[in-house]
Amino acid sequence: MMRSMAILGIIFIGLAGLILVQYRLLNTGLQLEKARMDEQMIQLLKEVDHNLGKDSNLVQLMLTLNDRPANGDTAGINSVQAKVHDKLTQLIDHLLQKEDLQLRYGFALTQGYQFSPALVERHFDAQEGKGYQQYSKLLKGGIPADCQCELFLHIQVQNVFALLLGNLAGIVWPTVLFVLLILSGAVALFGVAKRLKRLDDIKNDFINNLTHELKTPTFALQLLSKLLRVNLQENKVAASFEQLDRMDLEIKQLNTHIEKVLELASLEKGQYQLALEARNVHDLLGEIKGTCETMLQARQGRLYWNLAATKDLVKVDPSHFKNIVINLVDNAVKYADKRPEVGIGTQNKEGMLHIWVQDNGPGIESSHKKRIFQKFYRISSGNLHEVKGFGLGLSYVWHIVKMHSGTIHLESKIGEGSRFVIALPLGRDV
Repeated sequence: MMRSMAILGIIFIGLAGLILVQYRLLNTGLQLEKARMDEQMIQLLKEVDHNLGKDSNLVQLMLTLNDRPANGDTAGINSVQAKVHDKLTQLIDHLLQKEDLQLRYGFALTQGYQFSPALVERHFDAQEGKGYQQYSKLLKGGIPADCQCELFLHIQVQNVFALLLGNLAGIVWPTVLFVLLILSGAVALFGVAKRLKRLDDIKNDFINNLTHELKTPTFALQLLSKLLRVNLQENKVAASFEQLDRMDLEIKQLNTHIEKVLELASLEKGQYQLALEARNVHDLLGEIKGTCETMLQARQGRLYWNLAATKDLVKVDPSHFKNIVINLVDNAVKYADKRPEVGIGTQNKEGMLHIWVQDNGPGIESSHKKRIFQKFYRISSGNLHEVKGFGLGLSYVWHIVKMHSGTIHLESKIGEGSRFVIALPLGRDV
């Protein structure tokens, strides 16, 4: 797990480095694009100045604005401003189209470089720091050499940053997309690593439990084989047969453990076929009544019944059905923190037969409910071997119920016990 976390750390460091490199590349791209736009706008201003030399009427109108008296004819000045505005707009638009530049702009004519306006176009903003870039040029084209005037044309390009990003869209958006994909992959990998860590812990718990469960019968077999050897040497036939019988029991216990694992593997792969037949559930429960009562009596517990269903005919594999109920009762007894009281009941609900097993145990926290039916999953209770088992019982129950086209869910509160409810389709609906 430490190795996985180290790999994840390297990936996140690499991702951070990649984002930094991409940021610097983007910044460089923006600077280059800005320099290119500066060159284009400077050239555009030169083209405007050059074209003024071909339009003496426009130049004369501009000089009229420059020479206007402070208290002159306002209506006449407004008319001249409108004509200059229209002609300059047409000229600038024409040159922008010629250079294939698509941008929002505003312009102004001023007397001198300092802002003493002769004409201000409505999109021009004289305030500083408004997110635009301003380009200015002293106009000379067509203006008489003896004119004591300085007419400056100022063009403002609006939303420069958005414009530059738009020009780099072919680089920006793929970069953002791929960085997000890498980041998503890293986050997903982190989730996988956490899941693998959990699975690794579950695997280690299973191995520890399996070792513990197999060790007892193995040790017993070793001891019994030594005793058998001694009895055979001493010609103690009766004692030898007794040792052989006990060895048979231990071997059966070993086989039971092995069969549990192999059977669950077959169920998960879908290789196991149920022997389904129409049976009354109440009859099947009656067949395991003695077994369940024996389990409770070992802990001085009590078993009670509440078979309230009026329709209990279902299509089941009798052997597996009895096993899953016994499994649930066995869990209730094993995990009881006081004298166990276990109930088994049935009821008809929503066209289904519900079979429930309820106990008065410590209850199960909500965080465990979704994982309680997973293979090998066991709720930690301090001492790993305090309760014997491999974490296979409830997984086996879940698979068998599913193969019967049924469902199982858990109702539990801490300190109030647990209730497992199995819902099976009635016989005619299977």
